[in-house]
Amino acid sequence: MARKYSANFYKKVKIQTDMSLSYPNIPPSASFSSIVENEIRNEDDVEMHMPELQNPVHELNEMENIELIKEGKGGHISEYSFPILDSLQTKTSHIDNKKVDKEEDIKSKLKLWSIKYNISHVALSDLLKILKSSKAQLDELPNDARTILSTKRTIDVRNIDPGSYCHVGITEAVTYLCTKKCYDKIELLINIDGLPLSKSSGSQIYPILCSLYDDPREVAVIGVYHGYEKPSNANDFLGEFVQDAVELSNNGIKVNGACIPFKIKAFIADAPAKSFISYTKGHTGFFSCTKCVQKGEFIRNRTCFPKINSKKRTDKDFRQKNQIQHHTGTSALENIPDFNMVSDIPLEYMHLICLGVMKKLIVNIWIYGKPSFKLGSSAVGEISSMLLSFQNHTPIEFARKPRSLDDVKRWKATEFRFFLLYSGPVVLEKFLPQAQYQNFICLHIAIRILCNETHIADKEYFELAESLLTYFVQDFGNIYGQEFISHNIHGLVHIVDDVKMFGKLDHYSAFPFENFMQVLKNMVRKPDKPLSQIMKRLSERMKVPKTKNIGVLKYERHHNDGPTLEGYSTQFELVRFDYFTINIKRSGDTFCLLQDGNIMKVYNFIAKKEQIYVYGKVFTETSDIFSRPNSSCDSSDIDVYFVRKESSLETRLLDSVSKKMVAFPHNDGYIVFPFLHDC
Repeated sequence: MARKYSANFYKKVKIQTDMSLSYPNIPPSASFSSIVENEIRNEDDVEMHMPELQNPVHELNEMENIELIKEGKGGHISEYSFPILDSLQTKTSHIDNKKVDKEEDIKSKLKLWSIKYNISHVALSDLLKILKSSKAQLDELPNDARTILSTKRTIDVRNIDPGSYCHVGITEAVTYLCTKKCYDKIELLINIDGLPLSKSSGSQIYPILCSLYDDPREVAVIGVYHGYEKPSNANDFLGEFVQDAVELSNNGIKVNGACIPFKIKAFIADAPAKSFISYTKGHTGFFSCTKCVQKGEFIRNRTCFPKINSKKRTDKDFRQKNQIQHHTGTSALENIPDFNMVSDIPLEYMHLICLGVMKKLIVNIWIYGKPSFKLGSSAVGEISSMLLSFQNHTPIEFARKPRSLDDVKRWKATEFRFFLLYSGPVVLEKFLPQAQYQNFICLHIAIRILCNETHIADKEYFELAESLLTYFVQDFGNIYGQEFISHNIHGLVHIVDDVKMFGKLDHYSAFPFENFMQVLKNMVRKPDKPLSQIMKRLSERMKVPKTKNIGVLKYERHHNDGPTLEGYSTQFELVRFDYFTINIKRSGDTFCLLQDGNIMKVYNFIAKKEQIYVYGKVFTETSDIFSRPNSSCDSSDIDVYFVRKESSLETRLLDSVSKKMVAFPHNDGYIVFPFLHDC
């Protein structure tokens, strides 16, 4: 069928045609093509334009224009013979194809936007209606959010006393995690923990989460339980997961068209969750240690574990129940091939150290402990003031800035980690007695070593960390009392064995899983049927490919504020590396450690001939903040320094940046710590 055009279109074409007949030696004006193309692009919104002639001598007078306009009529294109339209037929087809591609691109962008910002269906549906009613020509867009997001319409729910459970599947979760990269084998970290959905009721979920051991920062869901109490039977709760794990461990998993080996690498869980899924005694029990057979002692109304060198527990001992007091039943996890019930359930960094050891030290001993150990009110006030002053010097990677000790009972795990690895050695030095401060420094050094991939690969550093943790536990008992050597404090003597198995502490911590818990909680938008809501949001999320590009440097925010050098044409405010960002506009994000061991404060990023350079000042004086003989090592051994006196500005290749440094003002310089964690 011939294309239908507007009346205005024919008026303009008629003017051009009559002009061609009157002046055959003059080619049609360039505006003729644009008239047709504009009509094709937007047939309902063509404005009247007088044609521009290439030679002003041949312009029509005003009366001739009026007469031509009066005679113009709408109709089919076949009513006229326009040779130039034939030449534009191919171009018309091309424009139509571009229109389709543009609409598909907009759909993809809307889908990504909806998932990224957790947009509700009501909001997205309204947006689609608005777009369709606009002049954007997006008639192909659906009216409902469920269509564009491919929302799952039916959810398979299984009753698990006293709630219900939905299973996604290990294969589906792994497929989602592997969309950006190929692997020779799949090793999964599994996390199980509870999450309350409401403060006014017992509504809670227990998700089974997973991440790839090779990239633990990305998290996917295997299954979700919802109820008003936790599952009464762990084996029933884990049934479908174990069935999947057995099948895949025996036969491999098919990912991106290839069948590759599969293994459950480890279960990451806090002490109560480990006790629940492994059917062992809880952390307050006398036989609760998952790594050794030590029987706890009851001292001053506390269960404690003061011994250091107890016999280590083995997988064979566990399965044979050689210490029957340790067990409360038989776990379904024992059916998973090549899974060690002792070594493959490691002691977890976030709960054991950050929320366990550090919370006990700060909250239960130094702030609200016995009078002989607690800090005075003036000391607490000064420490709080120092912590608050560090807020402007806290790197952007930390979502939570330091808070006052008045809020310490509400501190999160990341805040205790920040205190242990960065701010603690600075703020405690003047206020803790020497013995207590040195005891804390032992823990600080040991955990810094175990969080550093380079250090744990060095046998000397690794053995130093092991000896420091053993000394810390013994000295902790001598200083504060044996009754304070709780399940968590005792666990420090075993954590080195887990680092040998799984690598640095952050590589198998619960931090990524804990962050993802908030994502799950935000998927619940109303109290009714929370499990169905979560599963539908997950089905939408898993259909959208991940966009994170690891290993790609990003240069952002062009500026001309300097400082710079002659011949360097481009300047950037920030550069995003894989695990950190250097930003010259934020005081907490300008310090870095160079490959040659120097500490630099970055003042600019400049480019010359497509090569990016760091432009900054190197500190010329460095010293230790703690050293032998009072300490087990010099602070410089773990790249912790006091720095002062900046050099003149100098350029270094961007590749020369080794690490980001966390820097706190101190006297006439800075105390700097290497930025460690990546999740």
